[in-house]
Amino acid sequence: MSARRRGEMPDGAVPDGAVPDGASNDAASDAGHDADDALHSTRPLPQRPSRAPRWVRSPATRRRVGAALSGLCGLTASLFAALHLSAALGGTPALSVWWAALAWTFVATGLPLVLAETTPRAWRWLAYVGTGIAWLLVVLSPPLLSDDVWRYFFEGRLSASGIAPLLYPPTSPKVADLSAGLLTHINHPTMPGIYPPAAQAGFLAHAALGGALWTWKLMLLTALLSTCWLLARAGRPRAALALGLHPLPVIAGGGAGHLDVLGLPLLCGALLAIGAQRWWRAGAALGVAAGLKLFPLGLALAAALGLRSWRRIIPFGSAALVLCALYLPWWWSGMPSGGSLGTYSIQWTYSGVPFRLLVEALTLVLRGLGVPDAWPHPDDLWRALMVGRVDSEVVWLDRRELAQLVARIAAALGVAAGALWLAGRCQPVALLHGTLLLAFWLSPVVHPWYMVWLLPGALLLRDPVAWGWCATVVFAWWAPAASHDGLGWADPWWAGALAISGALMGAVVLARSEGTWLSGGTPS
Repeated sequence: MSARRRGEMPDGAVPDGAVPDGASNDAASDAGHDADDALHSTRPLPQRPSRAPRWVRSPATRRRVGAALSGLCGLTASLFAALHLSAALGGTPALSVWWAALAWTFVATGLPLVLAETTPRAWRWLAYVGTGIAWLLVVLSPPLLSDDVWRYFFEGRLSASGIAPLLYPPTSPKVADLSAGLLTHINHPTMPGIYPPAAQAGFLAHAALGGALWTWKLMLLTALLSTCWLLARAGRPRAALALGLHPLPVIAGGGAGHLDVLGLPLLCGALLAIGAQRWWRAGAALGVAAGLKLFPLGLALAAALGLRSWRRIIPFGSAALVLCALYLPWWWSGMPSGGSLGTYSIQWTYSGVPFRLLVEALTLVLRGLGVPDAWPHPDDLWRALMVGRVDSEVVWLDRRELAQLVARIAAALGVAAGALWLAGRCQPVALLHGTLLLAFWLSPVVHPWYMVWLLPGALLLRDPVAWGWCATVVFAWWAPAASHDGLGWADPWWAGALAISGALMGAVVLARSEGTWLSGGTPS
């Protein structure tokens, strides 16, 4: 094999993994390599001996495939948007939207792999226009496949009225005037909320802007476009295009209104800052992201594991300081800061097939060990040990509930062990992405909109595992679609298994590749 300078690609290899260009796009390719150099170390990279498949190397074939997938992307995006609007208004079944979402996601996942400058402009514009139509129609339609957005609006009303947003559940008579018009749409209305201060600030901003549904969805679209701008500014225009064309932010944000899309620019900014070794900036971004959902604070701790000497305290320290600053007004005024978070983290499960398999295995083990089928809850057991007697109000767990509790502890320990293992072989950017990927893999709750958080790392590191998972996770929307059509709520094994099938296929691709993010190199 002939020697190559660092930064040159093997003959026929795909340059940016997210949206590769043809031979004519040399400037964009160089920019992508420069960004990669900022994300990885300067040690020699392993060379890839095999040539790319012929359908990737052939410009004519690639041009035809790119044109065909661009047209299909525009068609399926428009079909999804039309069916989504019709189903939200009660005209068509929600399961038809689910099928359209599957078709669109599969096409859009493959499109970035073949889209190039040589693809005819008219065909490329079909994909752009179709995605734009999808955003327009879902912004104008009521939410479908989820009702979380109504709780956002209720808690925004509480904050705008000067009431602690986590103090009262929607059914409380004390806030009956604020829950009017929303109560019938809110899930688990007898429980107070769980969202941290940065999320509540977003809800308050939405209430201040009038509280209209389309206003909230435009806020989410702005967050997505900001993330695309960050990627383009960092020299990754093809990654920015791939993110803009991806259906998951449209379905999760525009369609269902989930606040996870707000975390995209924060996590992307943190990854880019870590790649540039700007540790304070990365920690601050993760701290604000933890104010939306708490798990990015764990990513800041994982980032500290990948650093040496005193620098390891910077990402976690700055993230913790920012998060504490966000919580400080709540603590100072005595406002509740947890809500129903404890109940949610202990009792909720959804779609997490690896976790469910772990629970089944632990149930068999506990049965084999002769563990009784009635076991005090750990809180009550500890209280009984302290006072020397069992309270009459004790909560008893059956064997399966005990297995779920043990599985949650084992999953947390597994994520910690995985982060330590990754810290010894990956660069900091890959460490954060790998830790997040492992956390979602072992989580008892894997809602499909959670996968939005994986997109920045999937694009920056060209990770086939996360990219594949973000495609097949749409299967996990089967339960809300079936429930919307009156078929009852169910969390079937087959939907969960299909939802993670893309991650498994991506893991095979990752294992067969050299110079990947997992081995500490730049993916080829």
